[in-house]
Amino acid sequence: PVEAPVLTHLPIRHTCSVNLTCRGHDLSITSSCYKETCEKKEVTSPGGVTLSLSVRGSSIICNHSNPVSWKEDVLEMGELKQVCADEGEVNGEQTEMEQ
Repeated sequence: PVEAPVLTHLPIRHTCSVNLTCRGHDLSITSSCYKETCEKKEVTSPGGVTLSLSVRGSSIICNHSNPVSWKEDVLEMGELKQVCADEGEVNGEQTEMEQ
């Protein structure tokens, strides 16, 4: 069986973008999302182990699989929307302070 992958996200300051990292065993994928649009990626090791990052409905899926098993970690799009909302509040506060 494969080990459970780990999907992490890091907001990029002053944008609605987020960097994503999907890790499983000795494989790693880095991608990015802008608002709700995410770049899909996939990598396969010579031994047939695959790590993929994709979107299904309102979820971002990090899937770690081999020919006989798979496991995934999921991030909901709502968490990315919050990043954009937080940036809007920060920008609004900065505008008020500049006046």
